[in-house]
Amino acid sequence: GLPLLWAMKQTAFRHFTAGESLADVRAAAATLAPAGVRMIVDHSTEESEAADARQANLRAKVALLGKLRAELAGECVFVPIKLTALASPTLLERLTAGAGRLGGGGGGCGGGCPE
Repeated sequence: GLPLLWAMKQTAFRHFTAGESLADVRAAAATLAPAGVRMIVDHSTEESEAADARQANLRAKVALLGKLRAELAGECVFVPIKLTALASPTLLERLTAGAGRLGGGGGGCGGGCPE
């Protein structure tokens, strides 16, 4: 609930994030740049079986990349891509299981992926 969210924002959130807006990120980047620290920037996304949700995630990622290029090109060095936000989780589970059956060469489970 709200008390837990407040506690997280006062502790771990502040330690691991630059903020909730691009303006917050710019301010943190300006503070850290003199020490040679550059940013990893991303926004939270959730997986979904709904194609429209995955399309919205893709549009948001492309928009973020454009904003970062325009506003933080020198300070942002990495933008992660969460594959589960862009592809069907069921499809990814099937691919993982199939790779596991191949003998562990391509699956992250070393051949022991759950079916």
